Amino acid sequence: MTNQSNHELTFYTTLLSDIKQRIQQGQMRAALSANAEMLMTYWDIGHMLHQRQQEEGWGTGVIPRLAKDLQNEIPEVKGFSERNLGRMIRFFREYPTLNTILPQPVAQLSLVEKSQAEREVATHDFQIGSFFRRLKHR
Repeated sequence: MTNQSNHELTFYTTLLSDIKQRIQQGQMRAALSANAEMLMTYWDIGHMLHQRQQEEGWGTGVIPRLAKDLQNEIPEVKGFSERNLGRMIRFFREYPTLNTILPQPVAQLSLVEKSQAEREVATHDFQIGSFFRRLKHR
């Protein structure tokens, strides 16, 4: 190979590596951003339910009906079962001040956890549950 060919190959390999790294970083930021938004949504729903329970005095009997109605109203959206609505209430009660876990959830991860999150995003195996568990065990 000539020096020109070696230089072009090195340049191309570096470019490919840089682009691949940027794509993976973008995927991770997008996943973390989406997960932060889901955390805020779950917290807000838990807050709304908790507040209504306190103000209206209704018990847990509303939750099953609400879960069924949500499933009927927006069947394409998953994750709002009776059990999960209860978890959202517990989540709000555990963290009544949202800023204890947000606005930067990724900042709360250790370097090892960040590395694991990067691998999960790169392999498209990132799930809100695994992220949520990391924050829960702080």
